[in-house]
Formats: sequence, C-alpha cells, structure tokens
Amino acid sequence: KMGKNTAGGVAKQLLTPGNEVGTKVFDMIVLDVSKQHQKQSKNGGEDDTDADDDDASTGIRLMAMTVLCNVVTAVKDGNVISDNMRALLRPVMLMELQKSETTPQMAYMTSKCLAPLLLSSYNGAMAKDNELYAALRGAIEVGKEKHAGLAEQAEACLQAMER
Repeated sequence: KMGKNTAGGVAKQLLTPGNEVGTKVFDMIVLDVSKQHQKQSKNGGEDDTDADDDDASTGIRLMAMTVLCNVVTAVKDGNVISDNMRALLRPVMLMELQKSETTPQMAYMTSKCLAPLLLSSYNGAMAKDNELYAALRGAIEVGKEKHAGLAEQAEACLQAMER
C-alpha cells in the first residue's frame, strides 16, 4: 500500500513521455491489439492464434489495463493523458467493450479506465462518440447478466458522456 500523494506521483511518472515502464504497459494494451488485427487481416478475418497464446495474451493485457486504470485513477486528472494516448486507446477500449460478452472482466477494467478520461475537463470527441456510447450500452446489458461491476461502471461512463 502507498499513500495518495505517492500513488499520484508514481502515476504521473508512468504517464511521462519516454518513461520505460509506462511505455511497456501502454504497449501491452495497444500493440497487442494491433498484432491481433494484423493476423486476422492476413488470414481473411479468421484468427489462427493458439488458444493458449490467446489466453496468456488476454491475461497480460488485463493486468496492463489494470495498471493503466490505477494510474488514471491515481492522477485524478484525465488531462494528464496526452491526445496521442487517447487516440491510441480509443479503438482498443471500443473493441474491449464490444467484446464484453466473451471477456466481461476486460470490459469492466476498460470501462473503469475510461470513466476518469470521460470525467476530465478535456474529453473532446470521446464524449460525443456514438460508437463508444453504443458499446457501453451493450456492456451494460452484458453486465446485468454476467458481471454487476461491469454494468455499474459502464453506466457511470454513460453518465459522464451525457453530462
């Protein structure tokens, strides 16, 4: 355990451009998804990855998303997230929310990470994103059946978008 001030300081350091650890965590979230899309494109839309590799990748990405969620929550200021990071995170977060039926825990962490970004004073296009809005609506429905925390967190994101 660490205090709020220490957590906030560490979180800001992880978000600093060029921070080696922060970059690796971010890459685990963003680059792995890009690799999956490239594999699917080469195989005509079919995913030929080994199920064990996919499970391991999902587990690592879930841990990385948890770290990012903790970082974003600790800084309490979504404005610390650069425009470039937001642009790279948006399609990943959208995809994870759309896959909430198969990976509700990842969708939960995604929505938990998304909420502070939407509540920040700079949420720009994210707050007006119809695709993201629809994915959150779907996640709420999945959450009602499979993961109460997902339903609650996705609802909080929708409320942030509507404010």
